[in-house]
Amino acid sequence: LSSGNPIKLDQLLDRLRFHSLDEITKQEFQQVSAGGDNNKSITQHFEYLIKDIIDSKNDFDSDSLKILKCLCFLTLGETIRNINRINPKVKNLAGILSRLTLDGIVNVKKETPIFLSSSEDEVNIFELNALIATHIKAVITPNNANQILKTCIDFYFGKNWFSGKPKLNKESKEIFRFN
Repeated sequence: LSSGNPIKLDQLLDRLRFHSLDEITKQEFQQVSAGGDNNKSITQHFEYLIKDIIDSKNDFDSDSLKILKCLCFLTLGETIRNINRINPKVKNLAGILSRLTLDGIVNVKKETPIFLSSSEDEVNIFELNALIATHIKAVITPNNANQILKTCIDFYFGKNWFSGKPKLNKESKEIFRFN
């Protein structure tokens, strides 16, 4: 019904105040059967936003694209702190994530850390919708994809992971220690 789009989710929740889920599902099915596919325009909207970021020549959009490429491989999302560690050369990461979140390209979910040493009650996890991630992966070259994956894996398991000598970063050690 919503394709994971935050705007559609808000609209769906609004409609649930007055209609049952069965009624809404039937209405959506009738609209799609009649040729009124709402998801197509949403997909086109995101494609337009992403195309603008890809085609832009300014540094802000260039850095935004780096973050999107990184997040499309981090399927469970990541904290701003770790995104910054994976992409240390990106300037104004908070501003980029704020804009991408407002545009609906990046979703934010709150999670309670499982680390006992953490002083935070909840952390923001930034993630891409699966459809958007698939679209971004389609425009990434295989060499670029390999480099992004290597950078992410190096972050989590250290530079020598490929030679069989992984070295977990602090967050990974905490996760494995308490699970």
